[in-house]
Amino acid sequence: MPDEIAAQNAAFPALGPRGRPKKPCEGASSARFSGKYGCRDYWGARLTRDFPEIAARVHAGVLSVNAAVIAVGLRKRTPRKKKLSTKLDVVAAMIG
Repeated sequence: MPDEIAAQNAAFPALGPRGRPKKPCEGASSARFSGKYGCRDYWGARLTRDFPEIAARVHAGVLSVNAAVIAVGLRKRTPRKKKLSTKLDVVAAMIG
């Protein structure tokens, strides 16, 4: 099972350890995540590092990356705008 999870997690880039990067003289590697914060690859790598069980469900196709990140509490669900159905609702929204 750990071999399967490791193979599935290879789809996302690797993140470094948590916290501030160490100075180069302390023997730490300077490899950093090159993607943008908030992209699918970033959240997938974050799930792989911090929540490997959830990341395995993402790779299995049970959850999407967005749903998994919301489920573990790393990101909030985006609010949807209320759909105005009639002209009267549109006018009432304009008046306030």
